[in-house]
Amino acid sequence: MFEADRHNFGKCVERIERASGQWYQKPRSVYWEHLFFGQCSPIKSFFNSVGSNGDRPLSEYLFNLNVEVKSDWLGFSEEVSGDKIPTSIEHSYSFGVLVGYCYLLGIRDLHKYNLVVKEKHFQVIDAEVVLTNLILPNETILLPFREIPFDLSAVSLLCGDLKKLSPYQIEKLFSGYFDVTTAILDSLDTIMPVLEHECQNQHPARVIIKNTKQYRDFLMGNGSANDYLPEELDQLDRGDIPYFFKFVGQTKLHFLSEHGLVETVSSLPTDLDRDVGRHSKSPAILLPTHPAVARKVATGALYLRKALGSHGSDPVTGYKG
Repeated sequence: MFEADRHNFGKCVERIERASGQWYQKPRSVYWEHLFFGQCSPIKSFFNSVGSNGDRPLSEYLFNLNVEVKSDWLGFSEEVSGDKIPTSIEHSYSFGVLVGYCYLLGIRDLHKYNLVVKEKHFQVIDAEVVLTNLILPNETILLPFREIPFDLSAVSLLCGDLKKLSPYQIEKLFSGYFDVTTAILDSLDTIMPVLEHECQNQHPARVIIKNTKQYRDFLMGNGSANDYLPEELDQLDRGDIPYFFKFVGQTKLHFLSEHGLVETVSSLPTDLDRDVGRHSKSPAILLPTHPAVARKVATGALYLRKALGSHGSDPVTGYKG
């Protein structure tokens, strides 16, 4: 298993046994898993139809988590067991659904340890970084991005090499991508009020400002303190991996000090401030109009075509050449 990080005074995810089976106790809110991937999500009904290229309702690829939200800093999630089977062509479709869905809704940090392979789909099991104004789909980490290599990104669960995806796999991936983004576009006017309402509760949404490996290296004695914010050093000094968060629609970056007090980061370098500003956007800003969302869908598709290759046909337009 991937080693759980310690945050906020040594707290970490714990696997526990309950009468109903194995669960994970998480020292944070699981509200975002509930909203974006939960069995009882208030937006699940918008995805209950079968995409024009699919065989099952889109919701079956997304909303399967059984979670219990207790507070902003405590939640439970039932364990999702992986199926040790070879990936099928339906997994390619499922991966495309995830890319389109997470790209438009700004869900990040989806490395391979935050997904589980099920019989016919990939299931996201952890979602903390949400509602980010993503520029390209690879920022989800479903695909390699900057210091996140292929073997740590989620697509490594689908294939051993992006260049070895078959034309049919690529076609099915694009089919899933367009089916889910079409569902969002078609329901935009009705899903937006629900998203806006659900995001008014001000649950903390995580903001990752450095890779965990960099923090771990520092705790092992590597690196200079000059490369870290005072608020990072405070948390590193107590042996924690720094944990920062924002509230949806607000600008300030926060962290927890002793006794669970919410503190605000005093100042950020310009480039980091710009990146932090993209996180935890209100749904109305993230998905403002049909034309804006359609343009983003097209931008994402063009990136995928470049990243995956088209093998002689254009998966964006469907035309040969």
